[in-house]
Amino acid sequence: MVLKKGPQHPKRASRYKLSANEKVLLSIEGERIAGNLAVLSATGGTMRLGKRYTHGTLAEMKMTAVSGTISTVIEMLTIRNGVQAFRFVHFDRENQKRMDDTLKQLRAQGLGDDSDALESVIRFARRLIPGAAKG
Repeated sequence: MVLKKGPQHPKRASRYKLSANEKVLLSIEGERIAGNLAVLSATGGTMRLGKRYTHGTLAEMKMTAVSGTISTVIEMLTIRNGVQAFRFVHFDRENQKRMDDTLKQLRAQGLGDDSDALESVIRFARRLIPGAAKG
């Protein structure tokens, strides 16, 4: 007897929207390209670049985060709405730890799409309503 599992929908990695001044430096076939990160997650993200790259293009990426400089290899994905999507291909142990620490700090700041939306609305309403009870 063969048991089949039902459809699996792995949870998407939390995404963190970044300010426009989060710089990134790419190295593609010896060329250095500067860009700005738009979204970051544990699996990849999006960035704004002055040049477009085809799906499958590999690059070395360096970014400075609160946990230190993070170096990794990425693969370019599709371009949508003027931003280049990418996925992480390889982290060494040290850079993976820096990335994990950075994502934890972004999550603690409430920048992730997995933050509790109801709690955010309640906090916002408390700021608007004078004398609102805390609890």
